Amino acid sequence: MKQRTSVRTLYAIRCRVAPSRTQLPRNDYLIEHPDTGELVPHESLASPWRRRPALRPRAQAQAKADELKRLTGDPWQIEIAPNACPSCSREIEADRVDFCYPRGPKSGTWRAGCNEHDGGCGFEVEGSSYEDAVIKWNRAPAERLELA
Repeated sequence: MKQRTSVRTLYAIRCRVAPSRTQLPRNDYLIEHPDTGELVPHESLASPWRRRPALRPRAQAQAKADELKRLTGDPWQIEIAPNACPSCSREIEADRVDFCYPRGPKSGTWRAGCNEHDGGCGFEVEGSSYEDAVIKWNRAPAERLELA
């Protein structure tokens, strides 16, 4: 039996605000500013170029989310980020909206996958929530090694 390797777990810092009469919709991630390296909201940059979400260990990410919540009043929170595909090693960005989603409105099952429609291999896992599915996704390489 092979030894289990440790799974790297990183978190993105995200703010989602549903549209309402008093607030505009918001779905934003913190990124590293291209010049200063500071963590800033993506929508704060004037540049139209897409930037990758900044990923941090849980404690650092939670501290930053809590700080932003206190400063802005917006609901900044942390979200577990997916590792590369366990099957084909394709990088999956933390802000991919179609990487992990509920199978149906009442199913209670979430699907995380390397989507074939955008160049992936089709590998997928299921979980009972977003976080459960991504944790299973991130552990998949270690579990595959264990079974080998």
